[in-house]
Amino acid sequence: MGIHDRRSRSAGRLPYAIMVDGVRTLDPVNTRTSESKHRHVELFFVPGIALEEVNDVPHGAVAEVYYASTVLKTARRMHVYTPPGYELGKGKYPVFYLLHGAGDTDDAWASVGRAGFILDNLIAARRPCR
Repeated sequence: MGIHDRRSRSAGRLPYAIMVDGVRTLDPVNTRTSESKHRHVELFFVPGIALEEVNDVPHGAVAEVYYASTVLKTARRMHVYTPPGYELGKGKYPVFYLLHGAGDTDDAWASVGRAGFILDNLIAARRPCR
């Protein structure tokens, strides 16, 4: 088993893999993973990108929601972010759609992109999403 870093990153998310005798093995103690269409990716976060940090601000929630696709004739999954206070049912909220068009799944914006933390921090700073 060895460690090999092909990139030098000062901050942000860093995917990694553990290889044991040439076999890719999941890290049994890391709960930060992202699934893609081809594999699960282990993630390690290096602090330094303010909007992606887990700051002391009110946090919303990211939920996995399953729905029946009439076009594909199968169950599909999406991730829905609701801001802090949404569960109280007061007020109207704008809608912000994030679609992943590359090789990842619907999970990528929440796990790799850290969209929930970014939106929490933008809302707390009263900065609009553009």
